[in-house]
Amino acid sequence: MLRRLVDGTAVELMMYNDVKNSLSIKSKLMSGELECAVLDKHLVVDVFQVMVAAQMAYQRYTTGKAACRTMHAEVLYSLSAMKSISNVFATFGLDGNQRELLIVVINPQKTNIEKIQSSIDGKEVSDIERSLRTGYDEARIKEIYKISDTELQVGSILDAALSRMASKSFL
Repeated sequence: MLRRLVDGTAVELMMYNDVKNSLSIKSKLMSGELECAVLDKHLVVDVFQVMVAAQMAYQRYTTGKAACRTMHAEVLYSLSAMKSISNVFATFGLDGNQRELLIVVINPQKTNIEKIQSSIDGKEVSDIERSLRTGYDEARIKEIYKISDTELQVGSILDAALSRMASKSFL
């Protein structure tokens, strides 16, 4: 699924189920062999949440204000309400056991996309939006973003997560 940031920069989103080689993918990410962000799809409520994180990461990275070494790592950092980079990766990143992955590639190149796709032993999901809306782990999201049931009476879980992501800059 191809989307665009505010300035027109492309963002490719891919999702896979039944992934059998998460540990291998993690190793390739850590070595820099794969240029992408790989997320635990159960911690994402909506594509909009990922696009906000991608926009924040792109903005920080291109202005020299990134907390991480790569733009794709900054996507993970932008998804979180936490400032501790190691905690962000432990929470939102690939631990080597996930079987359902969401992949984000900012400014994708055909060869990079092909390399990512050929590295994943799993089934590609065609309807990413539906899969995210129906497959997120509400209890974990509420815990990670510290969202109360009272807050959800007046707003959505997506709104609450986005407000936590945005407010991290002010803490």
